Amino acid sequence: CIFNTKQINAGDDSIIELTDSPPPSCPELTPWVADLHLSVADEKSLLSSEWLSANHISAANRLMTCQFPTQNGLQDTCVLEQGRVWSSSADNFVQIIFVSQGHWACLSNKFSSAGQVDLYDSLHTCPKENGSIVPQACLILHSSEPQVTIRVINVGLQQGYDDCGLFSVAMAYDLCCGVDPSTKLYMQDQMRSHLHSCFINKQMKPFP
Repeated sequence: CIFNTKQINAGDDSIIELTDSPPPSCPELTPWVADLHLSVADEKSLLSSEWLSANHISAANRLMTCQFPTQNGLQDTCVLEQGRVWSSSADNFVQIIFVSQGHWACLSNKFSSAGQVDLYDSLHTCPKENGSIVPQACLILHSSEPQVTIRVINVGLQQGYDDCGLFSVAMAYDLCCGVDPSTKLYMQDQMRSHLHSCFINKQMKPFP
């Protein structure tokens, strides 16, 4: 608590009275959807034009894990980014990854050949030009080899640079449902409000 002091005269004595004063509002600490560890600040950034944070991605992963309990992948993105042990099986996995500079994408082998990984990226990032994608794919495959075959899937391109996290969540959800994201064109102007609704209702649904 933050205390205010007020001096009260009582004869020859000076008495200091302490009174509780509520701390200033802190959006980062004020819960929005507590079960998903989302704060009011997370809601504000989701409804603005900001990039999705790791908090948003983790919340989406939690919902998808509950809805698809047998789905491999859907691990904490920090595990891969920091090069730590990836604990899930690599069979038919779905995993959102942090690429670089606030950019999110999705890796999966649900529709790929053996030993191959598909990259679903709404900016069509080239794995050869980005040093983080191949190492993360190798961690997922539990491979000691320094290389892996990655196929860049021709998914719909996003407009601008701020909504990659939304596209990654949308594509990850479709992959969990057994739907190839390359067969869909997402309505970008509705994606933020849709994910907002999913978080409030604590249930992921297909993106428009």
